[in-house]
Amino acid sequence: MAREALRDELVALADHAWGRLADRLDGLTDDEYLWQPVAGCWTIRPGPADPTAPWTWDFDWPPPEPPPVTTIAWRLAHLTVNDDRFRPWLGLVPDQGRQGRSVSPTAAGAVEAVETTAAERRRDLLEVTDADLWEPIGPVGGPYADGTRVSWVLHSLDEVVHHGAEVGLLRDLYRAGAAG
Repeated sequence: MAREALRDELVALADHAWGRLADRLDGLTDDEYLWQPVAGCWTIRPGPADPTAPWTWDFDWPPPEPPPVTTIAWRLAHLTVNDDRFRPWLGLVPDQGRQGRSVSPTAAGAVEAVETTAAERRRDLLEVTDADLWEPIGPVGGPYADGTRVSWVLHSLDEVVHHGAEVGLLRDLYRAGAAG
């Protein structure tokens, strides 16, 4: 495939954003992953009916005002729980071989999900051309149908940067003793 300037810039930005997040996750413990810095945090939890059921994450749309503080676990779930929109919103067919991800109850599982998500998104971006990226998302995007696919990629990367920075801050606060 010929060099695609826009796509390649987005891939480079994605590599940087996901890589910075991965670096900030080095040594993450389960206690830190689940730490709730204030009362009323949105976090992850065992399934409500059966503690052996898959874990869930707190969520409401639209979110309450002001939005609740969220844990590292919640932020990583937000970034990695299988998002079946990414490929279709890029105009790609779903990858039938791709494993869905659920909320990980452990830090190690969440770190692995970050690595897997980053790699999958990279591969997805490499499948599109610059021309594809300037196309509208189309009907699959619902209220965002008229937005460009590049706007979707930038939004997704903004989420990685935004939540990655907050994960870094929460880790700094935890390490500085705010947890105890």
